Amino acid sequence: MAKVDAAPRVAERPIQEVDDLPSWFTDAKLGIFIHWGVYSVPAWAPVGSYAEWYWLFSSLPIFPQHQYHRDTYGPDVVYDDFIPQFTAERWDPVDWIDLIEASGAKYWVLTTKHHDGFALWPSSSTDRNSVELGPGRDLVGDLMAANEGSGLKAGLYYSIPEWFNPAPRPEAFSDMYDGVNNIFESFPYPSNPFEPGNPRVPYTGYRPISDYATGQVIPDITELVDRYHPSILWCDIGGDPTYFQSQRLIDHFKDDGALTHPEGVVVNNRCGLPGDYDTPEYQPTPASPPRYFEATRGLGRSFGYNRNEQLGDYLTDDQVIATLIDTVSAGGNLLLDIGPKADGTIPQIMSDRLLALGAWLDTNGDAIYGTRPGPATGSCTQRSTISRDGTVNIIERDRPGDELRIDPDITLGNDSQATLLGGDGTPLPTRIEDGHLVVTLPADAGAVTEHAYVVQITNSTATLRPGTTTPDCEPAAPPVTPTTDSGDPTAPTAARPIAANPTFTG
Repeated sequence: MAKVDAAPRVAERPIQEVDDLPSWFTDAKLGIFIHWGVYSVPAWAPVGSYAEWYWLFSSLPIFPQHQYHRDTYGPDVVYDDFIPQFTAERWDPVDWIDLIEASGAKYWVLTTKHHDGFALWPSSSTDRNSVELGPGRDLVGDLMAANEGSGLKAGLYYSIPEWFNPAPRPEAFSDMYDGVNNIFESFPYPSNPFEPGNPRVPYTGYRPISDYATGQVIPDITELVDRYHPSILWCDIGGDPTYFQSQRLIDHFKDDGALTHPEGVVVNNRCGLPGDYDTPEYQPTPASPPRYFEATRGLGRSFGYNRNEQLGDYLTDDQVIATLIDTVSAGGNLLLDIGPKADGTIPQIMSDRLLALGAWLDTNGDAIYGTRPGPATGSCTQRSTISRDGTVNIIERDRPGDELRIDPDITLGNDSQATLLGGDGTPLPTRIEDGHLVVTLPADAGAVTEHAYVVQITNSTATLRPGTTTPDCEPAAPPVTPTTDSGDPTAPTAARPIAANPTFTG
């Protein structure tokens, strides 16, 4: 029996806690997030900032985006002038679905409308959409059609607030997000921030309505559900659940799901109510997840495409794989984001990373899909999961040597066997040394994968709890703290840092 002295930073959590969620969701482990919209035209932010927030940041002189916009486009160009350039002229939705499948993901989530208010479907509440403007096509519908028969579950993201929508609304975001509420309540209409006096400009495609919630948000979400029947409803920011009738919207989504998806549907925790699962963003693996979670981050340091990011700003193949391993071994899913360009093509670096992840999962997917958190480990490079048949999967990020010393607390049975996942299935020699299980690896172990490798142990006894790391371990990938900090200590509240919040999204 192997013993670990390091105190686990995640408490024991029984596998039964996930039984209230559809098994397809908790078994999937990997989804692909897609941030695509008008912001994909300027597609610029300082590295470490969100490019999809371009309109807001370029509107405030204290941010680098403001000067970048003035220097690049001039003072006569406002954000909505980018709409005609959002053309999707090279977009093939089948290519996207093929890439998502090749990545090993089991579902995807598309931003149907971000904080700029531009809808990617023919919204009945506004002409500010991709059919009336820009691409001239139903982008949501086309992706849903391409998805048919793929086996992938489809999710739709919807930002409840918009920065500059002129529709009347109460302070529906007060007492939320420690500063974010000011951002979503400080601008009653769009303006040209590059001209003296910030003259008002049109909110292109806007149809006057008497109330933001009843005139846009509620009919929009209802329409997305009724038209496209998603398996995942992924709200952002939230807001006053009474004003937005959040429970009614969620009930409608669940009722639709009962008819169209008998295997179950899920809603995240950003519709103004707790929802079905948590969504930490660009953060290390939760130290003590109170319930099921879906960690989300980009391959770079932005959700939307950022032309300012260089190769070194993206996760390496090893980091992408390690991020998935860390997330799954702690008991969650990873929603990994890509940011396509305005023409609908996916940057090569993003495609390459997804294909590398998919190749790794082709060999090692049995240690990821359908698993639950395994025995605790005090190693910075070793994680574990448990398959439904009780197989313990030891995932080691270091390159294989002659032996693997296993840190988790595992008791072998008389008929236990250790094998290398992706190998020829030959049982590997094992021994107990200094209280640790040691597995002798085959000479060709390094040829199985260029990245993390997996030793599977059958017929053993292990404590079912999330994988852990010692307190001084570096995260698999660098976290990004969402911020609207301009660096100016005299800046107004709306430009001050946002306190780290697990439900803040780009």
